[in-house]
Amino acid sequence: YEHQSTINPNMPLRDLIYISEQLQVYIKELSIYSTKLQRIPTPSFVVFYNGSDEMPEKVVLRLSDAFEISVEDPELELKVTVYNINSGKNEELKKKCPVLAEYMTYIDKVRKYADKMELKEAVEAAINECIREHVLVDFLKRQKAEVIMLSIYEYDEAKHMKMEREDAYADGHRSGFEEGCATGNRDGQIRM
Repeated sequence: YEHQSTINPNMPLRDLIYISEQLQVYIKELSIYSTKLQRIPTPSFVVFYNGSDEMPEKVVLRLSDAFEISVEDPELELKVTVYNINSGKNEELKKKCPVLAEYMTYIDKVRKYADKMELKEAVEAAINECIREHVLVDFLKRQKAEVIMLSIYEYDEAKHMKMEREDAYADGHRSGFEEGCATGNRDGQIRM
């Protein structure tokens, strides 16, 4: 499992590569050429989404969505279930897993403070408030420096990726506009 700030449609492909590597290690001592069926652990691919983009409570990503030719019943499939764990989403799941709920409480506090102060201070303020409120208290006390570092990295990475998408859209829009103008000038007329 992993948590994401944006939904990556390539996640099933990434997970296929990852599980293949893990299975190679797992079956090293087994004989896959034997006539006896070799049992392997049952994989499950789950992602917890905590980004700020609007998303439904649950999305299932499929490896077959990436196939160049779509088939009704693909011979190779890998499904990744993405659960939105933001406030108001999958509350029943968070009730069953209090650590997940506490994690989102921490994330919400970072977001709240990040609107008012520098990111490092926002993360520290969120951590201190969580400790006072007994949210992830043991973990945050033990791993405070690591949490600060990772939170800043993840928040900056999500922000950076969003800015890159916006820049790419603007570049594409500008390029399309320029191409349209060039086509219109070449033909002696402006097309809409």
